[in-house]
Amino acid sequence: MIARIHEIIRAEISGHVRRSPAPEIHSDADLTADLAMDALDRCCVTVAMDEEFGIMIPDSAMEGWETVADIERTIEQMVGALA
Repeated sequence: MIARIHEIIRAEISGHVRRSPAPEIHSDADLTADLAMDALDRCCVTVAMDEEFGIMIPDSAMEGWETVADIERTIEQMVGALA
């Protein structure tokens, strides 16, 4: 299940990367420095994850995201809490 969560997150993030050529999206990738994602991109990812997993990610969680791993950890915790 965790691998699937990571796959979905990375697929969504890839649509918001503003670098050309697009860098590899890995857990340690910095959302701003490596992927050039801004606050709007993060909001779009949040909404997509809310819809995909049937959760509601609080703004406070999103504000703490610095890396892909931060997003993965948030989603894993929230989806795990539903199980």
